[in-house]
Amino acid sequence: MGDASLPGISAMPSYEQLYTSSIPYCPLSVCHVWTAPAVILHSSGSTSFPKPITYTHQVLFQFAVISDGPLVTGRVFAVPALELFHAAGFFIFSWLPTCGYIMGLMKPTRPATAPTHIMAYKCLIALNAEYAYVPALLINAWHGKLEEYPYLQRLKALLYSGRFLNKSIGDSLVANKIKLFTMYGATEAGNISSICRANQDNEWEYFTMNSHCAVELRPFDDGTFKPVIRAEPYMHLPFTNTVIDGGRAYAPGDLLMPHPEVKDYWKILGREDDQIMLATGDTINPVPIESQFYQHQLICGAVMFGRGRSKPGILLEVDSQANVDTCQQAIEESISIINAQSPEYAQLDTKLVIMASHSKPFSYNIKGLPNHPLILHQYQGEIDAAYASTMMSSASVMVPLVSL
Repeated sequence: MGDASLPGISAMPSYEQLYTSSIPYCPLSVCHVWTAPAVILHSSGSTSFPKPITYTHQVLFQFAVISDGPLVTGRVFAVPALELFHAAGFFIFSWLPTCGYIMGLMKPTRPATAPTHIMAYKCLIALNAEYAYVPALLINAWHGKLEEYPYLQRLKALLYSGRFLNKSIGDSLVANKIKLFTMYGATEAGNISSICRANQDNEWEYFTMNSHCAVELRPFDDGTFKPVIRAEPYMHLPFTNTVIDGGRAYAPGDLLMPHPEVKDYWKILGREDDQIMLATGDTINPVPIESQFYQHQLICGAVMFGRGRSKPGILLEVDSQANVDTCQQAIEESISIINAQSPEYAQLDTKLVIMASHSKPFSYNIKGLPNHPLILHQYQGEIDAAYASTMMSSASVMVPLVSL
């Protein structure tokens, strides 16, 4: 006997079972109760295990309202690789009736095939798309040979969200006259950013806020800001985790940085808990990895990096009085332990271990821990150089063919 409190497992019906001419079509009854559940999504799991988030009809309608951005009514908005497993993919559907764009999709196939960057590009051309929303992984693939994808320059906006895009790739895209935009949102709060910035400038990392979303930005001493979204009469939130002035609110746990010159431009630095999302979509918690290096007293600070990259690396600050050979041994021991305990995507490559310079010492917070966002910004040049060196060395290695 199974536990009656546990949900059962239902087989997903096939297309033929759902849509067959032998069974008359019976539409579902229209729900007139705004507070009734309409759809259940799951959270991203960035801060904890994914949890179900229930959208009522009222929430669904309110999240569909986008008061900022370009006029896309009647335009072809292509989504050749729509990811419905997270909110960003679902929002595309909710905006359809309120914005009035024409959604362009890839032709269904059986068996279903995961769209490649080549398939997605051909889809954009076939649809004569003016706007496109694609995963960052496809943008990474297009970046390799931009001369083979000239249609990207014809798009009025190439949008992505949900994952970090490497800065050098984004800079290269806009340098090649591709209009790149990032969106920012959460399952629990809807689209926090506008769909596109009003100005089609080169500041692709930055977004402007969706004026329909009541965002409060709480400053930190290091110049970063924590966004908190308030529940309002015109914006009911399906999930809240904090309180502002006695009212319900949701804090996504992200850190934002304002543009140094352009007002109301914001970019994501990362999460408060410093989760690292790779270009593959895999998420790494750097805390246990960084903590392993602290087992050696000679290592003063450790900051993991790798957002938007294919694999992670580590920045290390050692005691200035320590013996070089002793430090090297301590680092190698730590990496050996970490790689033995970590999944493959979280393992460290010794080519991506960067030693901090005495001329650029780490900054630490009141808890004695490295200030991650500022250190990563300070060492961005060294990080880019390390990845470039790794790519060059990988390209020069000939991989032997194996007969099958």
